[in-house]
Amino acid sequence: MGSRQAFVRKPPDRPGHAPIHPITAAAYYSLGCVEHMRGNFDNAKAYLDRAMAIVQHRNRDRGDGTMARVMWKMSVVPKSETFGTFQEDVTEL
Repeated sequence: MGSRQAFVRKPPDRPGHAPIHPITAAAYYSLGCVEHMRGNFDNAKAYLDRAMAIVQHRNRDRGDGTMARVMWKMSVVPKSETFGTFQEDVTEL
């Protein structure tokens, strides 16, 4: 099993477990960046969405550098995609 598969699989016997550690958000961000560089824009957006969910959960009242970094990358991914799949998301941002 590759490291990516080992990271994203659901932890066994832990119902309702939601990893919210900042390092988990950083790992999802990194996976999103890698998928973006590989041209897998749907996967990149999914990983960045996971990272943003963790960051927003941890920082409900204020933003921080991690949130800014994830939001910036989320705005770059749709621009890289040439068929307009993420046009609605870009409009929202």
